[in-house]
Amino acid sequence: LLAGAWNDKSEGDQGVISKLSGRPYSDVQETLAKWRSVPDAPVRWSNGVWEFVSPQDAWALLGKAVTPRHLDLFEEAVKAVLGVDHPRYELPREERWLAAIHGKASPFSGSLRTGLARALALLSTRGPQEQVADMIPLSRRADRAVRSILPANASWQRWASLENLLSPLAEASPEAFLEATDGGLRGTDPELPKLFLQSGDGFTGRAEHTGLLWALETLAWSSQYLSQVAIALAKLAEKDPG
Repeated sequence: LLAGAWNDKSEGDQGVISKLSGRPYSDVQETLAKWRSVPDAPVRWSNGVWEFVSPQDAWALLGKAVTPRHLDLFEEAVKAVLGVDHPRYELPREERWLAAIHGKASPFSGSLRTGLARALALLSTRGPQEQVADMIPLSRRADRAVRSILPANASWQRWASLENLLSPLAEASPEAFLEATDGGLRGTDPELPKLFLQSGDGFTGRAEHTGLLWALETLAWSSQYLSQVAIALAKLAEKDPG
């Protein structure tokens, strides 16, 4: 429920799932195999990836079984998986497309990274009837998790590493996300404009700033955050090195 999805063959993913469940990964596999075979199965396995068929329905049905200890472990998992820079950014820009050949691959799958980010967004939007028996509200846990992986002094490498995950992180905690964005635009040598400098040419290039723009667009749909997003976009436009 809290992991959302993961790759069955990734040792890094297996370690996270084992820690979240408090069980050996082989036991988790056996449980999943049973649930996959029942009518109207809640989980599915496709091309090596385990995931819930409907995370929203799963939370509605299973959320009350979640304990504060589960949520503590979830926060630790989020920080361990999402709170690190991708090793490819240790390479020169023109060599990053060869990151896997250079042994600069993430120890965690894209499925797990996406699953955790989406779980954070789901966590923050649970209603009063879906709250866990915990002294800390779910929305506050989401805020805390986003701030831990996107602090106000986050480097451009951290922003680039999160790329397509920035939108669910913005949904999980708009305030924390906008605080980090504002921090990344401050100072004489701000970090966020450096994302524009990472784009390469041809098929080896990456537009590292698009994830940030998508996340800001997501928040701009809310009148509560529109003015802050507009200011952030204006600052980005002003500092865009071209």
